Amino acid sequence: MRKEMSIKKLITTYPMLFGALIGLVILGSIIVMETWFPSIGKAWDRHNRLVQSVWCTAGLFGICVYQFWDWQRRGRGVFWASMGVFFFLHVLAVFFYSAYVRPILIWQWVILGYLEAYVAAFFVGWSTLRFGHASRNQHSDRASGIRGGA
Repeated sequence: MRKEMSIKKLITTYPMLFGALIGLVILGSIIVMETWFPSIGKAWDRHNRLVQSVWCTAGLFGICVYQFWDWQRRGRGVFWASMGVFFFLHVLAVFFYSAYVRPILIWQWVILGYLEAYVAAFFVGWSTLRFGHASRNQHSDRASGIRGGA
């Protein structure tokens, strides 16, 4: 009987191979982008604020998902719903600020990223604790018969 290998076991067993595959995917993406979609690179060269906003938002999303990945065990659906709500509000705020005030500059994205990372940590942490599996499985001291005090 053939045993199926999980992704986690594959990554921990062959980390160099996994890193090489990630590098190959990134290299392939760059080649495809430069070959068939050269306007993306040219837009970045012209400092198109929309392209910068998309890349900075995608980077912030990737960093937040990487940092908060362990919070999925509290409730996968709640985790992704709270991440989705947070980034939907982020996109709306960036859109309205860029449309009515002015486009966000690169140095402002760095400050915005730091501030939003703290807000995201609070919001996602609170929502996964409040609505996730952990809140349903906890028992109060009264329910378990344990009395407080020493």
